[in-house]
Amino acid sequence: MKYVFLDSNVYRHFYDSNEDALNKVAVPLSRLLESKKIKLCVPQQVIDEVERNSCHSWCYSKLNSLSSKITDNTNKLDILEKNFKGLSGEKGLRRAIEMKIKKLEKEKEIVEKRYKCEKSDANKAIAKIFELATVIDETEAIIADTHLRVAKGNPPADKQEKSSFGDCLIWESLLKEFSNKTDTELIFIAADDRAWGKSEFNNWLKKEWAKNTHKTNKIIFESSLSKIPELTQQEQGEIEEEEKERRARYYAVEKMRAVLRFTKSDSLKLANIYFKRLEKFIDGLEEEDWSYLIAGILRNIYIRESSFVKERMREFLEEKSEIISRAIGKDQKKKLLNFLEEGDFVFTDESEAKSLENVDF
Repeated sequence: MKYVFLDSNVYRHFYDSNEDALNKVAVPLSRLLESKKIKLCVPQQVIDEVERNSCHSWCYSKLNSLSSKITDNTNKLDILEKNFKGLSGEKGLRRAIEMKIKKLEKEKEIVEKRYKCEKSDANKAIAKIFELATVIDETEAIIADTHLRVAKGNPPADKQEKSSFGDCLIWESLLKEFSNKTDTELIFIAADDRAWGKSEFNNWLKKEWAKNTHKTNKIIFESSLSKIPELTQQEQGEIEEEEKERRARYYAVEKMRAVLRFTKSDSLKLANIYFKRLEKFIDGLEEEDWSYLIAGILRNIYIRESSFVKERMREFLEEKSEIISRAIGKDQKKKLLNFLEEGDFVFTDESEAKSLENVDF
């Protein structure tokens, strides 16, 4: 018999998708469960995490991201009022920013309903999937084994991650469920590198599975729902496309979040820390990102005092010369290089306005 397990974070994607994208994932999965071509194993801990996180951490993470964008656009209006009122194009830019703020506020209302309302498409789809699934109850033995695993530090336990107790509880539930089964195949779908493995399943867990379940039981580690072989080729393609788009959206959000955190650093230590985190997005920065980033560097006194940031920015000016020149202009780029070398630089009104106009929050 073929079984499927979905880690808690996989269900988060149901909330991040619009109705059409949601149907491309939820409908095929429900069809397979109803036809009994596969069985979905859901430890009680997964249900608890999905219900809890959808109302709290997942929801507020999305709302906070939107609130941050609203705040930044409001700040842009303040800058326009103080420095560029009456200049050519100022009124049009103001209207565009005000419309963007209204759109973001509307999106916050939609997000809150999608995550918290029981009758939202996402919550109804997940509720149906859970009804069709095999739920693994938490027994005293499972909980005791989980505490022992955490105490010994065996994977997926992680002393630096409080949430790892939940991962351990999930794993112990699966081990118990399959301990008396034979001739099964479990497709383990997760995208949590720390808990389960990155490109392949954690070797310790793989050995533990072989030791604690029958030798005819197989476990296959995947990171995408599209890897369920019982799906049609068309369904697999649609899910892959939706996941690709979702990853692109997630990357764009994380990239802008990294830029914002860095430019708002309120200490020299944080400026260095946030710049190191930002570096993994450097190759993905577009013109408007560079424009906003450089404007933030020159406004923030803590960033300006960081010799580490200055050194790395000099390197990026050489590596990313073409795109930075397009973002702020060759003349301003020369002035920026002078600032990095001698610490003396102020944006002209034209370049400051250009940086405001190009940033898309």
